[in-house]
Amino acid sequence: MKAAQGDVSDCVAKLDASIADPELVALCKRCLSLRREDRPATAADVAKAAAIARRNAAASSLTRHSTSKMASISTAMPPGREFVPNALRAPMPSSPNTSFISSE
Repeated sequence: MKAAQGDVSDCVAKLDASIADPELVALCKRCLSLRREDRPATAADVAKAAAIARRNAAASSLTRHSTSKMASISTAMPPGREFVPNALRAPMPSSPNTSFISSE
């Protein structure tokens, strides 16, 4: 009933407390705006903004996961050794499958 009267404060409060992606939360708030010019003009605009937000969230999640994984790998390295990702490694003549470079 409140929303029908233009009172979306409860909805906005729930969105603010949400752990959802901030970009999607912002889109939801724009959709709830009382002023027509502040809302997305069409459903296609909402779909496009949601797709972009999901893509950005996925890329951000991948980056956080990769950074976390690298941190856990680097703390597990023996002293005097450094982890080098395969993409950055050049084969060493004595051991082409070596994953570590000695700092000694």
